[in-house]
Amino acid sequence: MTTKVLLVDDEVAVRRQLRVAMVQKGFDADESGDGLSALEAIERHARQGSPFNVVVTDMVLPDIDGLKLLSIIKSRYPGMKVIVISGYGDVDTMEKVENRRGDGFVSKPFDVEQVTKLFGVEKTEEKAQEAAAPTTSAAAYVLVELDRKCDPMQAFRDLSYENGVLYCDAVRDERYSIVLLTHGRSHEELERQASAMLDGRKGVASWAFVKVNQPYLPGETRSFIDDYNKENADAIQSARTSNRATSYLVVDVDPRELAGLFVRLYFLDEVVELDASLSGDKVILLLQGSDFDHIRRVINGRIRFLEGVLRVHELKVMPFNEM
Repeated sequence: MTTKVLLVDDEVAVRRQLRVAMVQKGFDADESGDGLSALEAIERHARQGSPFNVVVTDMVLPDIDGLKLLSIIKSRYPGMKVIVISGYGDVDTMEKVENRRGDGFVSKPFDVEQVTKLFGVEKTEEKAQEAAAPTTSAAAYVLVELDRKCDPMQAFRDLSYENGVLYCDAVRDERYSIVLLTHGRSHEELERQASAMLDGRKGVASWAFVKVNQPYLPGETRSFIDDYNKENADAIQSARTSNRATSYLVVDVDPRELAGLFVRLYFLDEVVELDASLSGDKVILLLQGSDFDHIRRVINGRIRFLEGVLRVHELKVMPFNEM
């Protein structure tokens, strides 16, 4: 069986030179000029029954950092070999590639055999396809308003241990005091649980329920984002428990621009989580930065004026010791 290789580099001359060398050595090689088109090609070939066995990607791409591309691919196709190439190679970069389960790192300039000897053929198309079977579940955010007589610390502790609550965050906002992220088998089940948990509860003045799901995305990027989120659940948990400044953003959007906005926001370095409302008129982000001024600069400089953004509402997460 011929090994299928995808070459990802924004320099046309580099990837074409590599492609010619690969074909001469008996490999079936294709090429992409950026990360998003690479993801589309990977998913398209998998659906056609002829998935790539190996991806060779440059570290620096015009849209997605090469290390992030490595993580995204591995989250959906853990059996697919991913080799990173770079003109800025060092020991630190090699360790980063290894930590993200990369299958090799090669510094430029290099001989093509330095790359091809890392390929191997033990990872088959069948294994790649088996790895591409995502599981799904429903999620929803619940924004909780407490009355003035309520003890916020006690409410926070009580709600943290309720069934279906994945995360519970105290926030600093003129209305809401707590944000819950809930997971379950269906949105209907989650809404019933929220109603049972909050209706008539002492100290709760009101609550808002926002069903979320990832929207339809152009090309083949949606399934990669789905699996990347699942694969990196531990990293998200680690980020949530860090000491960095953290804010939720509830962003009202033009539904016609939702898919494009979702992709652009997803790849911001400060974004830890990103969900879209089922109604298509909101996205909810969890942002982290060195401090809240950093987050504010990201909001004003890179989010607020994106096409399709109508309104941005920030809810700053309070550290436990400040409650």
